[in-house]
Amino acid sequence: MSKKKTYFYDSFNEDLVTAKQQDYSLPEDYQWETKNGLQRSVNFLTRHGVRALSYLFCPFVLFLHRDRSCQLTAMPQTGCYLYVNHTQTVGDALIPYYILRKKWPAIVVTPANLSLPIIGKLIPHGGGLPIPGQLRRLRDFKQAVFNNIKSGKCVVIYPEAHLWPYYTKIRPFQPAAFHYPAADQAAVYCLTNTYQKCWWRKKPRITSYLDGPFFAPADLSPKKRQEILSQQVHECMTKRSQQSTYEYLDYQRREPQ
Repeated sequence: MSKKKTYFYDSFNEDLVTAKQQDYSLPEDYQWETKNGLQRSVNFLTRHGVRALSYLFCPFVLFLHRDRSCQLTAMPQTGCYLYVNHTQTVGDALIPYYILRKKWPAIVVTPANLSLPIIGKLIPHGGGLPIPGQLRRLRDFKQAVFNNIKSGKCVVIYPEAHLWPYYTKIRPFQPAAFHYPAADQAAVYCLTNTYQKCWWRKKPRITSYLDGPFFAPADLSPKKRQEILSQQVHECMTKRSQQSTYEYLDYQRREPQ
């Protein structure tokens, strides 16, 4: 029997999977929203192409299936937020397309993803929202997020921020991950991908659980709403993560020197 691959880490804020240009930053004139007619056509074709790919990749490569409690009809027609545990490389770009069959996802990504060959060029056309490195551009990014909500899309956020392949627990969330729904009070959902043993191959199969909506009282301050939403989602995803029954990879914290 082959030994599991082991990842060693010092903290939950580590990138265990990195791109060649991990420090890639967006151009100062980067535009999140498309106004050009040709670019809109490219966006349309790319998104439909990615969705078609997700219908093949998710069930036949990841062996992903949705739990029966995953009721897509419960999601509103208006825009909403979806929080997902960050445990797949290609899969995390495709799973939202597969799950959200009646809504278009707009996925918040790190700029390093845009440096990837071929795929990086398609990310903005497929709905990716890369986070700016310049503080002065955060206002434009925030407006792009809110505009996607207003247009009825589902803004997808990976609150753990760092990719840990096949990790079966829920890591601490980044403090700012719930800033946006706390500000505009749109509905919040979470999707927890869990892992189970596949009898005929080494890699596990995936069961996805969709939960929500979550809200925080409107009469509280944005900071307090942010804390409440973060706690609600973290508790729900932690409970769902207990459905993972198989650890494909081994994660070990380094001992302090």
